[in-house]
Amino acid sequence: MNTWRAAYIRLTKTMRQARLSRGITQAQAATRIGRSARTFKRFEAGEVDIQLAHLFALADLFGIGIDVTVLSPEPAPADMEQAG
Repeated sequence: MNTWRAAYIRLTKTMRQARLSRGITQAQAATRIGRSARTFKRFEAGEVDIQLAHLFALADLFGIGIDVTVLSPEPAPADMEQAG
């Protein structure tokens, strides 16, 4: 997997974790950024790219900085096993 794709997958996982930790549904998040629930699901699955404006809106909704969403470190292999 190339570097930018790996970073994008990391981004979608970070945003999903932030959404879940705040008890926000995919439909609620989608409504907040003006997208359909289906499109939002595809974003979280890494199937479609998200526009930068929507990324900023989600970071605001989840109460996290854009730097956290983009620059979050890659999870260590041990973390991945615990999450699965």
